[in-house]
Amino acid sequence: MYIRHLILLATAAVSAADARPPREGAPLRPTLAVVPQGGEQALQYGPTILPRPFGGELVDTLSIIGRYQVGRDTLFLVRGSGGASCPSRYVVVAPSRGGTPLVTSPFGTCALATGKMVRGQLIVAMDANIAGGPAIRYAYAGGQMRPLDAPPPQATSDTTCRSYDSAGPAGQDAMLAEFDRTFPDQFRHGSQLKKVSIAPDELRRLVTGLACFSTWPGADKIVPQAATPLFASKRYGDASFAALETVSQTPGVDAGVVAAVRQFGAEMRYYVGRRTAL
Repeated sequence: MYIRHLILLATAAVSAADARPPREGAPLRPTLAVVPQGGEQALQYGPTILPRPFGGELVDTLSIIGRYQVGRDTLFLVRGSGGASCPSRYVVVAPSRGGTPLVTSPFGTCALATGKMVRGQLIVAMDANIAGGPAIRYAYAGGQMRPLDAPPPQATSDTTCRSYDSAGPAGQDAMLAEFDRTFPDQFRHGSQLKKVSIAPDELRRLVTGLACFSTWPGADKIVPQAATPLFASKRYGDASFAALETVSQTPGVDAGVVAAVRQFGAEMRYYVGRRTAL
């Protein structure tokens, strides 16, 4: 049933806010800018340099995508651009009465965000992941961005990975053979993937199932080879990697699933790297 479910999943298959100009004659307040620092980018607020505003999270470039007036303070929404698996993360920089600006903890779902003021409060909204999904909103309060919406519910197939021990040696061989025989041909060819429509939730469940099954003995080569066209395709490649990243960062997901999707993501980057993206 596990493989049949996986095959069924396969076959089923910034705007920035306007800045308010200061009132004429009003004193100038410090502004935020992106500046080079060594081989990286940093933020500068007035005379203060803020190195690595995303902490240990690796980002390639910084962009100030919005500024918002909250009372006497100006908040700045900063986007950190990372790799294909999570191209967009965010922090908010705010002035502090102590002198050194406040920088929130990194937040976001890897999707592009839009900020706006709602009843005097900064609200930042984005899709559940870069492949789409319901909007997730964050609100600025007390120096932090706090989620207003629960993360989208995870399907049962995302919660645990079935242990291959439960199938027994004969069952393992039969499932491997069934997967190799029935995994859709259109998923094995980039030209046909262009014509296949896969909804974001279906894609997430599909790549999670592939990740779990790839941990089975004998599946460590069969599954990545079969999945390479999907992960290398222009239409679904980035979204597939992003879906794995989303599952790995969703609270409550089984530790075995998290380990499986992270390992599978690394393996697929290796396989995709061996060939030219379609």
